Amino acid sequence: MSLFTGIIERMKDGIELNDDELEQPVSLDASGKVITIGDVIAVKAPLNVQCAFAPRVVTTNKVRPVTELGKEELKGLTTAFLKASDPKKELGIVGVGNYSLPDLIKHVENETAIGDRMIQAVKNYAVFVEEAVRSGKVTRKEKGGHVVLPEFDF
Repeated sequence: MSLFTGIIERMKDGIELNDDELEQPVSLDASGKVITIGDVIAVKAPLNVQCAFAPRVVTTNKVRPVTELGKEELKGLTTAFLKASDPKKELGIVGVGNYSLPDLIKHVENETAIGDRMIQAVKNYAVFVEEAVRSGKVTRKEKGGHVVLPEFDF
């Protein structure tokens, strides 16, 4: 039972994912290749969840839970996660400062306190996503949706 099991069980609708989010790194396979959310869905999700997403060719069924990764593997995963993020974004830490993605990658590689926090944050995120996928609590985010126009008297 993970830290997030109770939270996920209480979630009514689960988490919505769009196509871009499916490419977010969340683990590694047995050979050390980065595994994305889409890969985890293709391998570990219930069939109804797999069917909700576009068919995906996965070259491995050996998706390792992020909790089984060693320190160096977690550093590599965190670096891949940061490199896949929007390069214009910065992380602001209250009382500490702002960090660009290249700054955060350096902190992860140099194993600073900020780097260790990033590794733990990415690990927690991956555990949450893995648990949500396994329990079937992920849905495809609808593109665009519908537009609701206000009613005016013309």
